[in-house]
Amino acid sequence: MKTLGKILGGFVVLAVAVIVAGVAVLKSMDFDNYRGLIADQVKAATGRELVIAGPLKVEVSLNPALAVEGVTFANAPWGSRKDMIVLKRLAAEVQLLPLLRGEVRVNRMVLSGLDALFEIDGQGRANWDIAPAGPPSARPAGDSRSLPVFDKVDIRDVRIDYRDARDGTAMNLTVEAFALESKDAESPIAVTLKAAHDGRAVSATGRIGALKSLMEANARYPVRLEIEIAGVKAAVDGHVVNPRAPKEFDFKATLAGDSVSALLPPGQNMPAVGPLKAAFRIKGQGRTYAIENLEAGIGQSDFAGSARIAFAPPVADVTATLHSRRVDLKAWLPPGAKAEKPSAKGGRVFPDDPLPLDALRIVNADVKHRVETAVLPNGLTVREVDAHLTLKDGRLALPIALVAAGGRIKADASIDGARAPIRMALRLAGDNVDWGRLLADLGMAETVWDSKAEATVDLRGAGNSVRALMASLEGDAKIVLGPGRIGNKYIDLAGGDAVTQILTAFNPFAKSDEFTALRCAVARFKIAGGVAEARDGIAIETGKMTVAGGGRADLGAETLNFAFKPEAREGFGIGLGNLVGRVRIEGTFAEPTYGLDPLAAVTGTVGAVTGAVTGVVSGGLSTITGVLTGERAKTDPSPCQVALGLAPAPSPSAPAAAEPKPAAEEKKQGIGDAVRGLGEGIGRGLKGILGR
Repeated sequence: MKTLGKILGGFVVLAVAVIVAGVAVLKSMDFDNYRGLIADQVKAATGRELVIAGPLKVEVSLNPALAVEGVTFANAPWGSRKDMIVLKRLAAEVQLLPLLRGEVRVNRMVLSGLDALFEIDGQGRANWDIAPAGPPSARPAGDSRSLPVFDKVDIRDVRIDYRDARDGTAMNLTVEAFALESKDAESPIAVTLKAAHDGRAVSATGRIGALKSLMEANARYPVRLEIEIAGVKAAVDGHVVNPRAPKEFDFKATLAGDSVSALLPPGQNMPAVGPLKAAFRIKGQGRTYAIENLEAGIGQSDFAGSARIAFAPPVADVTATLHSRRVDLKAWLPPGAKAEKPSAKGGRVFPDDPLPLDALRIVNADVKHRVETAVLPNGLTVREVDAHLTLKDGRLALPIALVAAGGRIKADASIDGARAPIRMALRLAGDNVDWGRLLADLGMAETVWDSKAEATVDLRGAGNSVRALMASLEGDAKIVLGPGRIGNKYIDLAGGDAVTQILTAFNPFAKSDEFTALRCAVARFKIAGGVAEARDGIAIETGKMTVAGGGRADLGAETLNFAFKPEAREGFGIGLGNLVGRVRIEGTFAEPTYGLDPLAAVTGTVGAVTGAVTGVVSGGLSTITGVLTGERAKTDPSPCQVALGLAPAPSPSAPAAAEPKPAAEEKKQGIGDAVRGLGEGIGRGLKGILGR
């Protein structure tokens, strides 16, 4: 035993002597001379230049330390800057005994001052795709057993930029501190991060799988992280299969925060909608991803359901089934959006900008969404919304059914982007809509009571811009309002029922009513070649007046040409239908004008006086009253019946359109200057009634 002890002792002394001798040799070497050799090896392996501008230092001990400064790694030849990576300093402490066995075991590595650029050019080339120099046989084969093992990694003062020239995407990540730490190659790795993404604070803590399992083929690599971005907290817990070249993943995820706007790209004018809360499972296999068991709430909106995305170039396939108890789109409007008005460029309202048709061809979709209650951007509340969007090979279809103000509305919109120019169609049918409730939802409470509405729209058009589509429209549109009451307070605010106000002034026995009785209102248009025409197709009947008229709107030229004739129903005074004549709405969509047809007014006044004189001779006071109050023969049809095409227009008919006036007639308009103000007042009243 003593002999064995002496032998073992001798081996120990010999080993120590060898190590000491090795250390002495290493200390005598000038490692700075190896910078060129290292650079050559890197170029042989990657085809890119590596420059070590600073000193290369090695402190030899049982835990040798290596330090290098001023390192640059060249960018791709087509890159936007010379160097892909710039590194101020890298230092590592390596265990000596494992190194003698051919293993690299790093106690600690510190990296600081890293500036990296990852970019893709317009042709889809990525600068991180390294093309090694020389034929494949000349390059050493990779050996996972030689991969260094790190006990701790500290990364500080890092800037990483990402740019994609294909779509202009640009992102920036700055890292204040990033640390990885584990006991050994078989132990989980602890992760901590403190950084900023595009100026927004980012932090993360958690654990990922061991370094050894990272290198194993088809290994289930566990990931459990808690991440916070600008106050929004996220947690993921799951695994990745073969993380070096991911084949599939499966994570459970949660989100929680005060506002969803923190997750949007900087510069988005988005209100602080919140709070945000979501839980879901996200899975991926190959290029197919699925979201399951979604339960999310954003402010007053909620979403539940599932979705699937399959990336199969050149298009992606998206399918989703969603359900919401409530969706509040009004809350998603950017600040100040309500006050914005559409601008008329070059005196035109409809924009001539090309429609973004490419978006119809990059994805196929089948999305169903059921919403129990939805608040639209204009404040209107609708219920029982069923929407089913399908998009296939550039052809989009969107049927929607909903309940608005107690009535059922069905709409079917389609866009055929596979044709040139594109084709669009819209069909809409609404029945039994309480438009008083509808106006109340829009913030105009106590305006209309007890009135129901129905509408039908059938439009078709072709064009690659909104202006071209409007100029090509074909079809018809009709809206009918049933009996009800209009609050007089609202009428005054909207511009006033000018006829009613004047009649009241002529009637000493008039009383102030709370409301005006609406008997009916109709607007019926035929559209052909972009021209919407309502020949005797517009009518309003109240308890005190009727308005009948028509005209045309040229959607291509954006011009208006309408004429309306008001008639008094009750009151003791002058029949304004005979006095006023026709009220015109003319001009362009951008600058419409409202006013009186002065010549018709004077002619009507003369006719009224002549009728009164004739009445004295032939019929006495009752006939005079009938003429002055504008009473029609009992056989005259209702203006609403005429507008609906259920009865012929009386003779003379309500003007279908305001015909252009000859130059000689225009000179006569000065005769009616005295009553022009009255016509403008009636025009403002019609503007309020018609919603213009």
